[in-house]
Amino acid sequence: MTSASARLSIVSRARGLAPLLAAALLSAACGSYSGDEPDDAVPPAPPPSGGSGGPTDAELEAAFQTTVWPILNNPNYPCVTCHVAGGSASPPIADANVTTAFRAVWDNGKVNLTTPSSSRIVRRLSPDQHHCWSNDCAADAVIMETAVQQWAALVNWG
Repeated sequence: MTSASARLSIVSRARGLAPLLAAALLSAACGSYSGDEPDDAVPPAPPPSGGSGGPTDAELEAAFQTTVWPILNNPNYPCVTCHVAGGSASPPIADANVTTAFRAVWDNGKVNLTTPSSSRIVRRLSPDQHHCWSNDCAADAVIMETAVQQWAALVNWG
């Protein structure tokens, strides 16, 4: 094989790999923003210490329904645009079915009742500035953090 034909063969192989390489680079750059994976940075907080072993799922859901869910499920806020069952983003934390929304928040580690400010649903607003409902993401994060604090208080967390 001549030098020229060897170079031509290498170029031909490289051209065949170009679409695969481009797809790999694009995937690496975009990352996974689907929310399908639990948030590794904020695992669900352990139940509070004490003899009771913590609140039941029914108690947690009832408190969620009166504190955080009204914010997530508010039709005037952007969460309901995507984060619903069958929506374009997951998990369905803003679903109209409170049990679906609760399970999505709780099971995917999107809330930390021990340290509400570290909850993913708070941090997505600030510092991430992810689809805030006002022009002030920091203020929106404070509203969400306050709701998480109220949730924790209702279930006597920590």
